[in-house]
Amino acid sequence: MWEKILVAVDLSPIATIVFKQALTLAKSTRTTLILLHVLSLDQSPTKPLLYSDEYPTIPDVYQRKEWEAFQKKGFAALEAMKNEAIKQDVNTEIMQVFGSPGRIICDRAKKSAVDLIIIGNRGLSGLKELVLGSVSNYVIHHASSSVLIVRNPNQ
Repeated sequence: MWEKILVAVDLSPIATIVFKQALTLAKSTRTTLILLHVLSLDQSPTKPLLYSDEYPTIPDVYQRKEWEAFQKKGFAALEAMKNEAIKQDVNTEIMQVFGSPGRIICDRAKKSAVDLIIIGNRGLSGLKELVLGSVSNYVIHHASSSVLIVRNPNQ
């Protein structure tokens, strides 16, 4: 059925729900999980003045420290999820990449030849969705594999 599932997680409360559902599915189907955290500017505590598709250029020392803390927090979250998955006997890989979340998710899914992408939905609507965009909507329309959207039961 599925051999690889890419799970897009961020630092929002729904990430835990997304991970737990992905872990349950992976455990029952004996599938490898690829946990992906995208370091995006809209979640960053600091907004770099310059950036490319590869990495932000942060000229200010204070902002650079904030950015490094943001990276470490994301990596720590990935490590904790990986450790939980390994305890449940699920083969798991992690990756953290800077960029536009929708594009990065689709790109990494294609490069890793995943069969399924699992992503959360923040429940944005109206003006917020128009301004911030919807990552899940982008992924649905641009992914080369199937997509499972996990909704926040509290919204």
